[in-house]
This record gives sequence, C-alpha cells and structure tokens, in this order.
Amino acid sequence: MAPQYKSMKQVLPLFYRPGLLVGGTLEHDCSLQRSIGYFLEPLVLLAPFAKKPIKVTLRGNTNSSNDPSVDYYRVCVVPLLKRFLPDNNLHLKILTRGVSPGGGGEVEFSCPVVRRMRPVQMTDCGKVRRIRGVAYPPSTTTTATNFSPPT
Repeated sequence: MAPQYKSMKQVLPLFYRPGLLVGGTLEHDCSLQRSIGYFLEPLVLLAPFAKKPIKVTLRGNTNSSNDPSVDYYRVCVVPLLKRFLPDNNLHLKILTRGVSPGGGGEVEFSCPVVRRMRPVQMTDCGKVRRIRGVAYPPSTTTTATNFSPPT
C-alpha cells in the first residue's frame, strides 16, 4: 500500500497516512534550509520497523543552529538505540561535513530490521568521566579532520 494524502479545499491541515515501511538502499538530497539531523530524527525512530534493512545516504548541511547535529546522533542516539536492538548492524557514518549556505555534507545511516526490541532498564545514571567537544572544518572528509601533523 503506497502512502496516501488528501487536502480539503480552503482548509490548511494536510492528512497523511503512510503505507508500508519498505526499507532498502536510498539516497536523499536534504533541503539546505534544514540540517541532516532534522531528517534523521524520524528516520531513526521508524527504520527498525521497516520490511528490509535500511541504508540511507543523506546529503546537505551536517550542522545547523536550529537542528540537532549529526554528531549528536552519532555519539548519543545511536549508542542508546543499540541497547534496544539485538543486531549490531546499526551505524551512522559521517562521510563529509557541510554547512549552510552550500551544504556538501554526506552522512550514511544503516539500520537492521527488528522483530522485537529488547527491554532496557537504565536506573544508574553513572559518573561523568570526561567532557569532549567537536570542532569541524566544513566541506572536508572526516579523515582529513582527524589528521594532526607531527610536532
């Protein structure tokens, strides 16, 4: 069943009823008005329940002041989601970074299909071991960013 939508004349609301979540390999050029994190948010929530494993390449802005950065998803969301999923084929890879107005960033997200999520109890908040930050030059590969010349 394909997604369906309808809009009534002279009425602003749009009613959308999604069809089956198929999955597969996809590529999407994101709008440069929003960052890739804006598009990752629903994708991360829905991807585990698709018919086939999902591998998506998103292109656009990797960082924006309005949306969560792709680093937030890589460092926080994906490790948290790995606690619920039985398979380790879940990953988010930042291929290149890009910022507004030109974009140029590229992110690869893959997620396995799950039948059931594992129950997780997180009652111990733990201790803060370290605080880190991320500095990034736009429109570069992550390997070039991680390289530091010998001193």
